[in-house]
Amino acid sequence: MKNYTIENVLVDGDRLDGGVVIAEARLRDHRDDIVYMSLSEIDGEPDFYLTDESTFEIQTEGTGDDDFWDHMDDDCCMNAGSYEEIFEEQDPDWYDLYRYLIYIVRAERAEAERYIEQTRGQQLSKIFIPAADVEEDMYGFEAEDFADRFTVDGMDEETLYRNRLAIEAALSRSSMAKDADGGYTEVMENRLSMINAAIASEEDYEAWKEKFTEDIYSRVRLSDFIVCRYVVPGVGAYESTMLKTAMGMFKAQISRNSSALYAGEREATEEDVKLYIALHAAD
Repeated sequence: MKNYTIENVLVDGDRLDGGVVIAEARLRDHRDDIVYMSLSEIDGEPDFYLTDESTFEIQTEGTGDDDFWDHMDDDCCMNAGSYEEIFEEQDPDWYDLYRYLIYIVRAERAEAERYIEQTRGQQLSKIFIPAADVEEDMYGFEAEDFADRFTVDGMDEETLYRNRLAIEAALSRSSMAKDADGGYTEVMENRLSMINAAIASEEDYEAWKEKFTEDIYSRVRLSDFIVCRYVVPGVGAYESTMLKTAMGMFKAQISRNSSALYAGEREATEEDVKLYIALHAAD
């Protein structure tokens, strides 16, 4: 499986309004290279595209000419066919990313926005992906019955500690406080229970956590970080800590997201940066 960090996801359209929904994920690999995977669903049929640059605006505004779509279909199309074929074939490299975007496209918009917020900045291999309606229809189960594939088998002590720290940080965020999230919080709490059962010494973990956090914090500059605020109407207000060098890109992404509004920024505190360190402990 190709593993990526999910930097951001944009989604637009309505299956009830013209039958077109488009979602695009900005992804970073282990070499820090950026790629974009988009899912364009038209009248219930999916097309996935892998590109080096964002095509979201061109796709959603319908401004692509024949040359653009010839390039997309001939050089960038990953999987043109039915959802049934995707679930049956289960491409080992891309299946999790397909399921991630399918869930976002098929979910109600408020739920999709909540899920995007919860998974932004996380590694694809570490997140829980609920079953979309088309997956439920094919396999005959409800989304809450879909098994979480997370396991602690094979994790050494350091990996257990890093995963516990990242999950604790995710659960502490204000965006996780509302459990109107398709069971995401429950899944994270279950994972935390599995990790806690595998950790031999609570004292050793607490000592490691303090040393790990202080060591990373001593090697960064507080002035390099900023906290950006944004609002998803009808869903909630959020804050995201990031390097100042990433702020321009983040603001551009928010401005292109028709469901989100940028709400300013503030200087990061020591607590903000340490939370940022914790959230990325398992990266």
